Amino acid sequence: MAKEIGLQLYTGSPVTAVTTAPTSTPTSPLYEIHTSRGNVRTPIVVYASNAHTATLLPQLQGLITPTRAQAHKLIPTPPFASANRMLTHTYSLRFSLKHFYSLIQRKSDGTMVLGTSRGIPGLQDIIHKQVEGVKDDSVVSKELEADALKAFESVWEGEWEKDGVKLGEGHEYGWTGVLGE
Repeated sequence: MAKEIGLQLYTGSPVTAVTTAPTSTPTSPLYEIHTSRGNVRTPIVVYASNAHTATLLPQLQGLITPTRAQAHKLIPTPPFASANRMLTHTYSLRFSLKHFYSLIQRKSDGTMVLGTSRGIPGLQDIIHKQVEGVKDDSVVSKELEADALKAFESVWEGEWEKDGVKLGEGHEYGWTGVLGE
């Protein structure tokens, strides 16, 4: 269907530049999208690049700040992965305006996903420098991981074990991604 309406999807081909096409006119603008797989011409450009937007639109430099975010996969015990005992909502474990964690539970397998906070009071300056203004998402911070797990356990204290059954079996792994703030 996409091909029928003129839509083509180019995955794994980052845009390196957007320029006005030579055949563009004020009444019929045309843009040339430069990619690693070649160029594409189009009358409409939609930027969906989040933290990397200023790379293509320099006028947005300083308005959208790349920030490395981190999340962790937590494995619940079988009783808390069952449909009747799962978390029913997405939760925000909020300690202050910019100091919060997110928590969701996937319905498919019961896995809990814990998103880390970037506004942690007392966090070492070196950690802030590894997160704020960073486009590299190849490093998982052990400090942010430890903080997130400590916060998760403090919120669930008293609930971490219900009816003699432990809520979680543990942390499996963490990953990162870049957001635009």
